[in-house]
Amino acid sequence: MLGYLKFAVIFLPWEIIVLPILAYLF
Repeated sequence: MLGYLKFAVIFLPWEIIVLPILAYLF
């Protein structure tokens, strides 16, 4: 559970940055 939370904290900023870029490109 703790490892998943750490992964979520690391992955969330990338999701916020990358998803709009992908939505813009595609």
